[in-house]
Amino acid sequence: MIPRSYHFFILFFLFILSKNSLAQQLTYDYIQLKEESGLAQDFVYSIAEDKKGFIWISTGKGLSRYDGRSLDSFTKENGLSDNFVTASVLLSSGEMLFGHSTGKISTHNGVFFESVAIDTLKSEIISITEDERGNIWCVSKSGGLLLLNSDMSIKSLFFPGELQGKIVNDIVLQSSQLIVATNEGLYTFQISGTELFFVDSPDGLRTKELTSLERIQNDSSSYWIGSAEGEIFRAKSGLSTKIVARIVIPGLESAIQTIVENSDNSLWIGTLQHGIYQLRLNKDFNIIESVVLNEENGYPVREIKTIFIDSQKHIWIGTLGNGVMDIYPKYIQYVSLKELNVEKVYDIEEGAHHYYIATNIGMFKWASDSTKKNGLSKFNQLPADPVISLFHGADDLLWIGTENNGIYTYSETNNQLKKVGLELDKKPVRARFFTQDIQGNTWISTIGQGVFKLNKNDAVLSHLSTEVGFIHNDIFAIHPDKKGRVWFGSQGAGLARLDPDSSMHLLSQEGIFPSHDVNDITEDAEGNIWIATDGQGYFKFSETGFEKVSESKDGLTAFIAGIAFNKQSRIWLAYRKGISYLDLRTGKQRDFTIKDGLQNNQSYGSKIMVDSKDNVLICHESGITILNALKANSELILKTYLTGVRISFEQSVEVA
Repeated sequence: MIPRSYHFFILFFLFILSKNSLAQQLTYDYIQLKEESGLAQDFVYSIAEDKKGFIWISTGKGLSRYDGRSLDSFTKENGLSDNFVTASVLLSSGEMLFGHSTGKISTHNGVFFESVAIDTLKSEIISITEDERGNIWCVSKSGGLLLLNSDMSIKSLFFPGELQGKIVNDIVLQSSQLIVATNEGLYTFQISGTELFFVDSPDGLRTKELTSLERIQNDSSSYWIGSAEGEIFRAKSGLSTKIVARIVIPGLESAIQTIVENSDNSLWIGTLQHGIYQLRLNKDFNIIESVVLNEENGYPVREIKTIFIDSQKHIWIGTLGNGVMDIYPKYIQYVSLKELNVEKVYDIEEGAHHYYIATNIGMFKWASDSTKKNGLSKFNQLPADPVISLFHGADDLLWIGTENNGIYTYSETNNQLKKVGLELDKKPVRARFFTQDIQGNTWISTIGQGVFKLNKNDAVLSHLSTEVGFIHNDIFAIHPDKKGRVWFGSQGAGLARLDPDSSMHLLSQEGIFPSHDVNDITEDAEGNIWIATDGQGYFKFSETGFEKVSESKDGLTAFIAGIAFNKQSRIWLAYRKGISYLDLRTGKQRDFTIKDGLQNNQSYGSKIMVDSKDNVLICHESGITILNALKANSELILKTYLTGVRISFEQSVEVA
């Protein structure tokens, strides 16, 4: 089977917002599968992935299997016990198990379907779960619970008195406890062999209709609870159930149908009427970021039944009436600030909680995964002045260079802004950019006034300019390396290096380095220095000397403005007409252009910022381009599975 992520051109349509506001950008791309695509039905009740990577979609009219390119559907004619499929799970044995609205159960062993020959629960199966011992729990809506052995034989049938007369909506297994969400509260049972013993039912939840449960990844005794009133609770099991937190999503008045916790600890919430919410919480369980995916925001979903995260970290959304959606972070996202009256974006930097954006009308804070309400805000603590440079340094201080008011530092922790009294001829300097060395000293490149070196107390240790024999007063790149050397790049005077013994080497002027126009300098994990030039490509410096790196086949990377490394050992380049990377492990190189979703202009000549999630961000004109790390860093690995054989034009036979 070929991975789904490389078949976006099949069965998908991409919505593009007509408004260019930064906060209104679509955060995710998606593929939508509906009946016209071959889906058995648009009402989806469960989604699961098998050991081969196929996605199984349970509907009211049979099962559909998606291989990344097309859909195959199965009904009773193919061996299912019933066409209405309501639950699914991949067992540790590799078999798929499916529950039906009639209480029946079907298996698929990789070759064919088979009905499980047992007495049915005679009620809709809402969940199937395998515990750590290989036992299989089949839970019905109103007919009790069935415990199966790994060979599908009956181990026990439970129908505790506490659950009789109630509607069961979801369960989770926590160690040796079974937690049940019902229309009349939460019930916890202790599992002892083939018996269940009632533990408790918290008073605070007893009158509430609880609709969904989700285990918490990093806490084996805790879980999330969703209610029909749109509330989310965090509970902790043990000798008694403790409600740790109650979370209310502002503006949400709809039942929580499903909760899934992603590997990044964000919560994906499926609602009955308002689509999908992605939430990020702080340690106090307060909402710090929220993404809404529904019809109002460009995603054709409203009534959500189930959410499933597959092995490729794609989010699968099962809807009631709108089919299924495969949601994944946008590969290349362009965000425009024009509607905010921004004419020029100069710089972007990642802080502890936000991105900070330097523009011609000041600085903005941006939570990139947020909604319009809390995603973007003007940083009003600064004087009204263009901000031209940003740098997130040691001690979580954000260094800010302004056009006319000098330099500031801002502490996110204390929310304190401090003026740095760096002046020349009694006038504030204009900082082109900042960097710091391994001793914690800050190096500041100014516009036309050379380079300043400041200690941790912001005292000037040195001022390098042409008056003292320095290479140039306009320095476009500074990089203090791991060996204590400091590299400088300029336009016209080229490359220079200051060694720890204070000796200065004018590498371009002495004919050692071939280019006199240097735009950016960086260092890889092995200590090699990489230099981006304006017209001669880019170079690598090791202890054996300088080496020119091959350009792309079409020569687009000769004029390079930005160069940076990510965690995948890829070196990223920003040039006039696009973006490129070179993978140092494989030697693979790729150019991204307008064909990949970049803007149709020549504005990519700027520095590159690689954030903590390995995303690549580039500022240009009045916008920002983001390359999603999950997509950009993935390798194309094709897997082939034999799924059918046709002999002499007879009917095909499915095989494992």
